[in-house]
Amino acid sequence: QLCESLENMVSFIVTRSDSSNGAAGGSNATLSPGQRLCALSIQCPSVAQGVCMWAKEITKGAEFVSSASYPTLSPSILSLIRITAIEHPFTCSQAIDIAVIFLNHSNSDISYQKMNAIKEQSLRLLMMMCIKGDSVVVMERMASLLERGGDSSMGAAPIP
Repeated sequence: QLCESLENMVSFIVTRSDSSNGAAGGSNATLSPGQRLCALSIQCPSVAQGVCMWAKEITKGAEFVSSASYPTLSPSILSLIRITAIEHPFTCSQAIDIAVIFLNHSNSDISYQKMNAIKEQSLRLLMMMCIKGDSVVVMERMASLLERGGDSSMGAAPIP
């Protein structure tokens, strides 16, 4: 239900602070849906798995990329996935998949700077995964993407 409510929002708050006590203690009425989902994702591995599945499903469709909420919702989703991957290593493979999905997004209605910022955030997520020890998986996914030719929208812009 929280994921569905986030889909209808323009953006949501992502926090890694110890708001999990509030979510567990019953005072979660003061927390936003994004904060509650972050807290539950940190606390509960099954919720973390569900968050990754939701994020992968929502971001892979063309309708998400063309939606009005894409430029503001994307950074929130990437931040939520980063926090989830930090807390639950078993979600790292899905986090890598989601980052690669974002690298392939293209929307000409959004400014070049905003699209670059989203792709740069995706690259930072991939770099974090490399640092966490998943460099082989990241390199395999990137090699596979490059072998397939990638999406023409990926371009070389986010690569310094």
